[in-house]
Amino acid sequence: FEEDARDFLRLPPKEKEQARAKIPEEVVERVRGLVRTLDGQPLTVLIMQYKRRYRKDKSLQDIARKLGIPSVSKLFRLIPDVVRLTRRGADVFVHYEPSPEEIEESRRKR
Repeated sequence: FEEDARDFLRLPPKEKEQARAKIPEEVVERVRGLVRTLDGQPLTVLIMQYKRRYRKDKSLQDIARKLGIPSVSKLFRLIPDVVRLTRRGADVFVHYEPSPEEIEESRRKR
């Protein structure tokens, strides 16, 4: 019954919600900032920029592994409110997903 209700409401499965909760909010905010500036760039560019900008901390690959997630792209799929991934050929590109507040603000400006 609960799965049917989640499907109807278009909510992610509980496993995804639990995995999303494990991702540190600091990492999510860092990724949000990078994706905002690197919108439309290949995933590899974002990973390298993260590594350059946050040298003292762990890389995205290390963070994903620590959380039990096999890849950075799977890590990003857990935060669809921040990042949208698209594939063109063999390349994966990252796109910024504005928050509902940002969407509302841009509508007011029009």
